[in-house]
Amino acid sequence: MFIRHSEILVPENGENKGLVLIISPNVTMGESLKDQLLSISYSVIGPFNSMNSSYSFIRKQRPDGVIFHNEDDNDIEVLKSMLDTELKDVPLIFLSQTDVEINYDRLTKISTSLNTKYLEKILAEIIKPEEKTSEYQFVMFINEVTAKIVSMTPETFQTLVRIELKTSIRKLVEYNISSIKSSDDELSIQITNIDKFDLSKFKDDCVRVVNKIVNSIDISTGERWAISLFNDSIEQLLITQHVTSDISEFASKLGLNINKLEETIASVIPEFDDNDRNTVVFSISLGDLGPELRLSVSDSPAIKDAFNEMVASQILTLVGQGSMYHEGLFGPIPIPSSMDLTAIIYSKMVKSDIIKDERMKGMSLNVIGVGFKRKLINCIPKRNLLVGIFEPFLDIVNQDEITTSVLSEIQKNFVNRLQC
Repeated sequence: MFIRHSEILVPENGENKGLVLIISPNVTMGESLKDQLLSISYSVIGPFNSMNSSYSFIRKQRPDGVIFHNEDDNDIEVLKSMLDTELKDVPLIFLSQTDVEINYDRLTKISTSLNTKYLEKILAEIIKPEEKTSEYQFVMFINEVTAKIVSMTPETFQTLVRIELKTSIRKLVEYNISSIKSSDDELSIQITNIDKFDLSKFKDDCVRVVNKIVNSIDISTGERWAISLFNDSIEQLLITQHVTSDISEFASKLGLNINKLEETIASVIPEFDDNDRNTVVFSISLGDLGPELRLSVSDSPAIKDAFNEMVASQILTLVGQGSMYHEGLFGPIPIPSSMDLTAIIYSKMVKSDIIKDERMKGMSLNVIGVGFKRKLINCIPKRNLLVGIFEPFLDIVNQDEITTSVLSEIQKNFVNRLQC
């Protein structure tokens, strides 16, 4: 529903056994897998050279399977993160001859090359046609909503919300005892008999259960915040995946404005041109006379000029004043010199031969920052992956080790990890 430009290759015979996403930095391997898939009636998206480069598509439409052929440690970490979120429960074929382990229930690891017949056999086993039905798609969405609610719940209320969710899921099973059951962890649902599963009734039951759990949480806490938790969780899922008519109807019954969400999708997942990805990476140090913009590298003179000495002073003020200094990752932070720009920064204390102030004991606060257009904010990876962008800076001990080569490497890390 939300894909503005077709990026999917469809088999010429018109048959479609499922949509498979290909990740492979090896052009020959990627093209070979694409041709094989099309020849056995699977639609294809890709090949992409990394998980990050495929992210904007995954946010628009969920594939039925993924073939991952990449030994890059960072990309494997991105994959693991997506298997808990955007790609949860999507079958994965991991082509690798290494001993890398990915803990995932629907993983098929293959260390040999794939001929077409073997590939067809594996896909037939892991991509189940019944999972493409509207019944399975809706139940999968309900399970995703449950997981999202848990992840967004403040730690103080985690136990309460988990108990209420388990109680509600048991109620749903009681209402539909002949067709569904709860999973082992009791926080998700599985269809046991598709022939007896009444999707229309199940949707109404879900609406009823949501209203009950919202009231129960509000009564238990004495506050009215549960409906916002549910709405925010559902909205986040709606704007990052393909929305079926059943999901749209369910959300509407809960009072969510689907049309409004569709209108805002362009701003959530915008189109980009090459200039939108221009960045500047800069180095700021705190010397005896105050903040100093030491070095910078950029592919855009305009963006580079926006990060001047005044901006350097303001940024350093955010992480250290007087004798109080803060180390670590910060941002995105606004840039006063331009409403269109923002930055993520990493600060740490390093040795400096030019510091004369005895109170600093030969140490200087140094900040490395990446400046970029605000339009990219929704494309930067999750916080645990952001730290990896600054890896070349993390091992630096002396200020003199911070060079333009280090900044260029950080710039490359940032651009490669953009998830758009």
